[in-house]
Amino acid sequence: MRSLSESGQSVKARLLAAQGDQQGADLLDFDLSASQQKRQLAESWKGFLGEAYTGNQTYLDQATALEKTLAAERLAIQKSYADKAAAAAKAEADAKTQAIKALRQEHLRAADEARQQRDQVANTVASVIGNLVDFANGLNLSSYSPLSAEAQYRAANDNFRSVASKAQQGDYEAVQSLRSTAEAFLAQSQSYNGSGREYAVDFNAVQQLLQTVGTLKPNVLTESAFKTTVDGSTQSLSGALYKLLETANKQLDIANRQLAEQRHQAQGRAA
Repeated sequence: MRSLSESGQSVKARLLAAQGDQQGADLLDFDLSASQQKRQLAESWKGFLGEAYTGNQTYLDQATALEKTLAAERLAIQKSYADKAAAAAKAEADAKTQAIKALRQEHLRAADEARQQRDQVANTVASVIGNLVDFANGLNLSSYSPLSAEAQYRAANDNFRSVASKAQQGDYEAVQSLRSTAEAFLAQSQSYNGSGREYAVDFNAVQQLLQTVGTLKPNVLTESAFKTTVDGSTQSLSGALYKLLETANKQLDIANRQLAEQRHQAQGRAA
């Protein structure tokens, strides 16, 4: 009967292994082997001492040592599978973490690429509008202007004084446009005043203002330039559109005032 029981236990262990429960199969095989080892120890001592072996101290010590050894070995099997399960769980968790990190990096890369594309388009449009702003700024001083030579000279003077005032306060954009504004003013002054005293006065005024701006501390311009760069990168399109509208309105106001003055002067001469 014992042999049949052990045979059935062995078959059950094989079935567990076939079903994927290797830990259950190994523990069942171990329990079967442990039972056989304890029985063999008892039978060996019984064959040596007869029924009196159960009271023999040496047998009892060996039986106790065997129990401790078998218990430690069974625990080692359980720990081995627990360690493997923990390692597999950790590997799976690490794989998921890496996958999440990779997905997050891909999202960040895609977002950064989209942002760069938007900034590139916005900068391109802002550049086009900036050219229109420059054109609008110089329109009243161009050959297309309906203003008289005197009115164009005054407009150029006002524009230069305004830009120079901002530049003296450390405005980076004003410093950037100061040279072209000064050249436009001097060209108008020379055209209107010739090479006489009035032109010399304007020339000296421009030279002094440029020298004043040249004495600005670098950190003042650096801070303004940084702010302009940051604002330009985040609001270049909206800022350019606003500047275009502001410039167009400003130039229209100047033209209307100068034309009204010219009409008033003409009416006065006619009267």
